[in-house]
Formats: sequence, C-alpha cells, structure tokens
Amino acid sequence: MKTFVNTFFIILFTFTISWSQDSPNREVGIRFNNLDNFDLLFKKKISETTYRRLRLASVGINISGRESQDTRFNIAGNIAAGLEKRKALTNRFNFIYGFEGLLGLSLNRVSDNTSGTYRAGIGAVLGWNYKLNNNITLGAEIIPSLTYSTNFGNDIQTHNISAGFSTSSTSLTATYGF
Repeated sequence: MKTFVNTFFIILFTFTISWSQDSPNREVGIRFNNLDNFDLLFKKKISETTYRRLRLASVGINISGRESQDTRFNIAGNIAAGLEKRKALTNRFNFIYGFEGLLGLSLNRVSDNTSGTYRAGIGAVLGWNYKLNNNITLGAEIIPSLTYSTNFGNDIQTHNISAGFSTSSTSLTATYGF
C-alpha cells in the first residue's frame, strides 16, 4: 500500500514539474458523461499534433455520523495521465486518439474498520474535437480500458481484472485554451 501511494505522488510530481515549463498552448476543461460526475482536464501541447493530458476524476471526501451512530469517513480519487494525438479532418474538426495510465484509491472507515480499493490501469482515448474559436473546444470521447484493482479490509483481500468498452460511457468535453 505504501509503495502504491509513493508511486502515485511521484507520477503526480513528475507531471507537475514537466507542465510548469513555458508552453504556447495549454487547455483546461471539464469532462462528463452525466450530471453527477465531472472530471477536470489539463492538456499541454508538446508538438503540433500531440498533447500531454492529465485527468482528475471522481475526487471526493465524505464524513457523516450522528451521536447514536459511528462516524463514517470516505475519501476517493483517480488520476489519469497520458498522451493525446490530433488528426485534422477539417480546419475545426479533429479526430483524437492516444492512451492514459490510471491510478485510483478509495478508503472507507467506520469505527475501527478500514477498507478500500486501489486500482491501476491503461486506457485508449478515442474521440473528436470541434474548435468553436481560438480558445474554446468541444468534444466527445470514450476511453476503453484494462484495469487491475485490489479490495482490502476486514482481513479480506480480493483482486479483480476488468476490461471495458461501452458507448454508455461516452463523455463530453469542454476545454478553454490559453
């Protein structure tokens, strides 16, 4: 577990440093497939058709409890980082493709019982972007993925490998370039 957390922060630190260098083109935006879940997107242009992308997904903290009940604590988050390539179809319309590596962690605590899940995976980014003007881009994308996860807690540990591709997970994106 400690190795997983250390690896997570090393990757985050590496991307933060490499993104802090001057760049002529950066994008920040949101990605969503329903009105309950939003991801934050950060993109940096590294060549004419290639962007680095960083996605913060499903980040949340929840603390609840009453006098007559145990306090419940939950924290969860996912981070994905990778490359996105753009192939121009017209002067405003691009096909996008690439990959993302994904790391995630969720922890739950009720009284003295702690459980959680950590996951790692890789996904293929596929989609389209439409440039409304020099700064605003709208898009749609899907990320089929292969994920390994481990559930732990209460002296039980389970492992799971999953692969997914579903059009119901198609996401809409809106980014602002600067």
